[in-house]
Amino acid sequence: MTRALNIKLMRDFWRMRAQALAIVLVTAAGSAAFVMLLGTLHSLEQTQATYYERYRFADIFDNVRRAPDARAVDLAHIAGVRKVTTRIVYNVVLDIGGMSEPVNGLLVSQPRPDEDALNNIYIRRGRLVQPLGTDEVVMSETFADANHLDVGSSFYAVIKGHRRKLTVVGIGLSPEYIFFGVPGTMVPDDQRFGVLWMDRDTLASAFDLRGAFNDVSLGLTPGANAQDVIDRVDAILEPCGGIGAYARKDHVSHATLNGDIEQLRATIEVAAPLFLGVVAFLLNMLMMRHIETERESIGVLKAFGYSNQSVAWHYAKLVLVIVVLGILAGLVGGAWLGRMVTQKYAANYHFPFLQYAITTSVFAEAAVVQFGAALVGGFGSLRKAVLLQPAVAIRPPPPPVYKRTLLERMGLRLFGDQPTRMILRHVLRWPVRSGLTALGIALATTILVAPLAVLDSAKHMVDVHFFASERQDLTVAFAQTRASSPALQAMSREPGVLQAEPFRATLADVRFGARQRRITVLGRPGGVNELSRPLAGQSEPLGIPSAGIVISNTLAEWLGAVKGDFIELHFLEARRPLVRLPVTAIAQAHVGLAFFMLHMDLDRLNALMGDGDVITGAHLRVDATDREPLYDQLKGTPSITGAVSSTAQLAAMHRIMAQTTRMTILLVAFAAAIVFGVVYNSARISLAERVGELATMRMLGFTRPEVAYILLGELALLTAVAVPLGCLGGYLLAWKLTEGTSNEMFRLPLFVTRASYGYAILVIAGTVLLSGAAVVLRVFRFDLIGILKTRE
Repeated sequence: MTRALNIKLMRDFWRMRAQALAIVLVTAAGSAAFVMLLGTLHSLEQTQATYYERYRFADIFDNVRRAPDARAVDLAHIAGVRKVTTRIVYNVVLDIGGMSEPVNGLLVSQPRPDEDALNNIYIRRGRLVQPLGTDEVVMSETFADANHLDVGSSFYAVIKGHRRKLTVVGIGLSPEYIFFGVPGTMVPDDQRFGVLWMDRDTLASAFDLRGAFNDVSLGLTPGANAQDVIDRVDAILEPCGGIGAYARKDHVSHATLNGDIEQLRATIEVAAPLFLGVVAFLLNMLMMRHIETERESIGVLKAFGYSNQSVAWHYAKLVLVIVVLGILAGLVGGAWLGRMVTQKYAANYHFPFLQYAITTSVFAEAAVVQFGAALVGGFGSLRKAVLLQPAVAIRPPPPPVYKRTLLERMGLRLFGDQPTRMILRHVLRWPVRSGLTALGIALATTILVAPLAVLDSAKHMVDVHFFASERQDLTVAFAQTRASSPALQAMSREPGVLQAEPFRATLADVRFGARQRRITVLGRPGGVNELSRPLAGQSEPLGIPSAGIVISNTLAEWLGAVKGDFIELHFLEARRPLVRLPVTAIAQAHVGLAFFMLHMDLDRLNALMGDGDVITGAHLRVDATDREPLYDQLKGTPSITGAVSSTAQLAAMHRIMAQTTRMTILLVAFAAAIVFGVVYNSARISLAERVGELATMRMLGFTRPEVAYILLGELALLTAVAVPLGCLGGYLLAWKLTEGTSNEMFRLPLFVTRASYGYAILVIAGTVLLSGAAVVLRVFRFDLIGILKTRE
């Protein structure tokens, strides 16, 4: 008996192979997405944890102006501190062969050979710097690769006013610089920013720090209170010019990586219900129709002695075959996609090794999700097969009772010709099934619109940042504060400089109520600046008030402050004044450094600090034809420690967005597969239910196009209803995703263009036409005699 049912199962599966294949495709897409996302998530978490542990990534960080080595002993005695590593860290300008513009470098003292240091260096090639190796460096791998440098290569650096030739002896990585760039830049640029490890005694001599340090990292014991340690570190290092300790969670590299990990987790939480709903709907729709057409077979099976359990298991196996095939295909495809995506992350985040954690638990989680959909959708329809009595099942089902629709009872006659009225009546008389079909298309539209909207938001953020807010060609940072007028005049006289705009950046602790945070205070000339300025909205520039401050929207939300509130500022440099200032405006901020920033009048800031009319840098507008002489001049200027090109930053951002575009194309393919599965199954089931009716219409003289119009018209009507709902759902999902992508580097402003909605609608319409055409071909091939024969 079991063998006979298995043969019937294979025949049933072959007969409905096209519909089953569509569901297999959707299930495979869902499984592949889960495996890809789960595998990438677990891989990033495991690689991050292993890398941090092996190379001892610190828990607390601080920078000071100059602290004697004896302070390290005081730091080591703080309760909860297990390890203290002091260093010398300085920004310099590099001259790299083949690069016309100046390059930014971060000099970091290499740990001494006998020191079990934090933030250890992973040597990829070559060796560490030899003690007293005055002209040797270990170079960060990504910087070396981007500039085609390797062990033995040489370049020049301006160190404390002296141009020195340095030789690369090793290529390395550090957990501290997984994701790092010049402070204040929008995205890291591996070609224009590199980390260089040098001999500590060499740096101490160059920067007059013998027996002292200007950077410290601390490792904590398990269970230690990070905030208590930070408070003690600040108390010890404040007399030495400490700018304030911060925890690992506020470290730019760690915060950015964690932001991406949280984004992946949020994506899984959003995607799971969507794929579950679609798969459950398709399986329910398929099995309900299949059991309805198998009424007589079910009755015969039960009449011949098959139990309810045997009949239910027979149809359950059909569901399982479809789901298992989809899961197997999805697991294989998801494992391949997951490895590819994880490798992309590894390349972006500069891991020395990749632990691709595609474990059995990842496969199990993805499989459980799809089996859950099968249980909800497919198995839910088996109850009808179990409850059918043989005597009832053997008889043909009673024909549906046609009544006037609600609109007709309200006195509104359905409009249009006869085929159009048939379409409307069929949709209205089965509202649940019609609604579920529209819901499936709407969900697919949601999945399609959301990534396109996120891509729109990223493009908009780039446009606002580079063409409305930060319009300078070059930003130059000075090694120390300089008198404003002479420095600005010197910059203006440089070749190719058309305009120079000064600024002063300093650190301060901001307090409002119970909230306190360390931020950057940026002093700018009063009024509306021409090159770099805060924005009130998407493109409206804000003027810098002569009294009061402009704070970023992110800082305002974090503090809970609004326009008109007074906030307390404790500056950490010069006289370290403590003042209360009113919030006069709130600026929109989308990029890391600007997140927790406030702007104030430059003259007012200098007056508070009490160290004269000084600046720390300048924004420059440069003649494109004279950039090369300017770059040559800046490379040899000892007072400059950094120069950031907006053009280079824009190019780096476009490279990142190209990767996002590839991921968007993948999601579009998933959405198209879902639409095809939903629409094709709906059309096939509608055709199976109405085949007798449509064949009769053909016999009555209706043409093939007219009969096909009834099927396609129903699909078109349901799609027309579903697409606006899907666009709304896509907008809401995009809002959640943009909120999820916000981290210490970016905050995406939700911005969706009409083009994205248009692309989504075109994909949906094309997929609907393709799946509808596949069904219409069957209408054109009707065997009218065979269809209209009366079944005995």
